[in-house]
Amino acid sequence: MGVFATSQHIMIEHAPQIFATFAFILVLAVFANILQQVLIRRSHEPPVVFHWVPIIGSTVTYGMDPFRFFADCQARVSIGIFNSPP
Repeated sequence: MGVFATSQHIMIEHAPQIFATFAFILVLAVFANILQQVLIRRSHEPPVVFHWVPIIGSTVTYGMDPFRFFADCQARVSIGIFNSPP
């Protein structure tokens, strides 16, 4: 039991550093994602819908109201897949 108590004490002692490291990695990922969307434009690919969280993207916005999501995308982008044929 002494070894378990010691390892548990070490985990509690280092919890703030572990939390700070995960928070830093999350903030860095979000910041890198935003920079990539704003600075890197690929002319041969469809336009990117702006999103904050890297993996989740615009899933939450799309899930809440898909029709308004597509209308907003169409208003932002006047070319591409959001145009209806003439």
